[in-house]
Amino acid sequence: MSNPKFQAFANRYVAELITSSPPTEVDFAGDDFSAADRLKVYRVLDKLRDRLLAEAELLDNLPLTHRHLGAASSAQAR
Repeated sequence: MSNPKFQAFANRYVAELITSSPPTEVDFAGDDFSAADRLKVYRVLDKLRDRLLAEAELLDNLPLTHRHLGAASSAQAR
């Protein structure tokens, strides 16, 4: 099982994807989408969530020097 903080991040990210779509773009609750269509969309979102969890775990397992290298590089650029 994944780290709880990673799960929370992935859950928030996917929830934001669902709630932040412009109202005129997609209305999952409307009659234009069948239950099967909604299921397909949620399967894709679940795959995104799983990928986010996998990427977060990979990043967390990087050596400390690699994790902070990006922050140091951006500070030098300023």
